[in-house]
Amino acid sequence: MKASSIKIFLTNGRQHTFNPQSAHELQKIEQEIKSKRLFQKSVSLFATDQYLVHIQTKAIEMIHCLDSESIQNTPLQNEEDIVEITKEDLIKQYMELPEEEKYSSRQKTPGEFMTTFLEIHTQGNREIFLRLHTQKRKSQEGREFITHLFEQSAMEFRLQSGGFGILKPSAITAQFTYPGPSADVLPVDTFLIK
Repeated sequence: MKASSIKIFLTNGRQHTFNPQSAHELQKIEQEIKSKRLFQKSVSLFATDQYLVHIQTKAIEMIHCLDSESIQNTPLQNEEDIVEITKEDLIKQYMELPEEEKYSSRQKTPGEFMTTFLEIHTQGNREIFLRLHTQKRKSQEGREFITHLFEQSAMEFRLQSGGFGILKPSAITAQFTYPGPSADVLPVDTFLIK
């Protein structure tokens, strides 16, 4: 059987790992998690042959559904993608670029694909790094996305090792976007520091 597990990361920094014994079990759990109904429940129950765990859903900040058979190749240039990367990947793929290359995504026109990076800090003192390959939005669409980012019910992303992750935006304490968007996309109440 393929290697698979469910990892639940809590706001207190702890984590619980479960290893489904069948593909059917894994698929059922993945469907429930992907439906995003999980974060609407007050308590989530996870049972194994040995024990039952009650978890207050508000304490869950992220879930990884690891699945070694679903490793995906890097999407094509015209496909959207959000993938978890390491801090080292962020440094190599963005921080070490020459200045003009770092800001090249700002020169894209709406509809063109661009790559940006997120550094996310959570209530559980975790650092999560994501690479987004997405279409550039028009100024108003981008402004609304930034303004309402933490109001989303969940943020789904791909895991490089196979499977997917779900992050609860309300568990985010700070998010850094590299490069930051151009001024025309920023909400009017943004503190501009030069």
